[in-house]
This record gives sequence, C-alpha cells and structure tokens, in this order.
Amino acid sequence: MILAGAASPKLKGKIVGCTIASPAYRTMAEKARSSFERNTGCRCIIINTPKERNYREKFRIPEHFADDETVIYFDADTRWVRHVDVAPLQGIFGMCLDPGRLNVRDFLYQDAQQYGIDPNLYCNSGFMVWHNGMHRNVFEMCLKIEGTMQVRDFCGDGDQSLVNIAVNLTGTKKTILDPEWNYMPYPANRTDNYQPVARYDVIQKPIVVHAAGYHSCVLENGRMQKDLALDYWEAKFMIPGLP
Repeated sequence: MILAGAASPKLKGKIVGCTIASPAYRTMAEKARSSFERNTGCRCIIINTPKERNYREKFRIPEHFADDETVIYFDADTRWVRHVDVAPLQGIFGMCLDPGRLNVRDFLYQDAQQYGIDPNLYCNSGFMVWHNGMHRNVFEMCLKIEGTMQVRDFCGDGDQSLVNIAVNLTGTKKTILDPEWNYMPYPANRTDNYQPVARYDVIQKPIVVHAAGYHSCVLENGRMQKDLALDYWEAKFMIPGLP
C-alpha cells in the first residue's frame, strides 16, 4: 500500500521535490535532495535560508512553483532510502500522522486540543505533498494566522501546528499517508523532565527516514549526529545484512 485514502485524481503537471537548508543543515539538505532524485527520478530544489530554525519558511514554498506542479516537501534531516513511484501522490494534500500526537504532555496534543484539531489526526509537517494550484490556500492561511495564534510548537516558532490548523480552517481534504513515507525511528529528544509515552513503530521497509527527535549537536569532526544517523539508514538499504 502506498497511501491510506482514496486514489488521487489523474492530473497533468510535474512532480517536484523540495527541501529547505539553513547553514547548519546545508550538507544534510544536499544529501536529502540527492537521495530523492536518485530514488524517484524527479528533480528537487533546495530553498536556502540564512536563518537557523526558520521553520516557517515552509509557508512560502508555493511561491517557488507553478500551479500545475505537485510538490513533495521533506525536511533536510530526511533521507530517501529506496526506489519508489511517486506518481500516485499527484494531486493530493498528504501528510503522515505524528507518532507523538497522543502524548498529553507534548505540544502536539496541547495545540490540537486548544485549536480544535482531532489529536488522532495531528500530522507531522516534515513530509508533505500538495498540488500547488489546488492547495496553495493552505499556506496562505498559515501566513494569515501565524501572528494571531499562540502555538506551543517548537517554543512558538514552529510551523507544524499552524499547518494542521490551516488544513482545518480551509476545509482541505487531507490524505493520511502510510508512515513509511515519514519514518521517525528515534525517541523524542526531550529536556523537560518527562519520558514520552509514545513509541515509534518498527517499519521494515521505509521510503523516507526522518531524524526528527534525534540529537542535532555537532561532533568533533564537524558533522552533525543526525547526518551520521541518516548515513547509517541509507547504507542499511544498500548493504545487505547490515543490522
């Protein structure tokens, strides 16, 4: 199964990948782009931002694409690890459920409760698919409401809760994608004195591995831990027998 939900409409237009790179994530973004192009056969652009933690640059992604294009967005700390036909994604607005969405002490659950989102349907914005002509209004809504809603998402700077809210406000039909499209194998990296109750399902053959929740500190050799972790996952599917 590729995705959960109704089959997408047959639309003309191109499928294009996109990720965002801040200075600290530029190397990872290049690897994410390369892995996408290699495994899908589609082109990908990197949007560079000089600001770290500039999560809300995602709201302006539609400005870079034509209305007939389907955009596949993935965070810089992701890696496409196997070949896949992305044609069935054309024309949908698709996201994956966030594994931590039912942790009542997490910002995901709290933002969902405050702004009328069903926590069971709260999605992670590290992987999103949309048709730029049909779904541009979701991101326009994000820009409209970002200064009016006090979300807890990443200390108030995040994009994820606002995307979930905007989907609701615009009445956009959201397709819940199978978790293999946005596999987050690492437990949440928390510093607020609690152990997350949500755990991550083991997926034998993920399509996209997302290092969300993994340590992002820089090692002595200048490489980030996330980068090393993603290198491992990519190698795992290229080298038979790697544990």
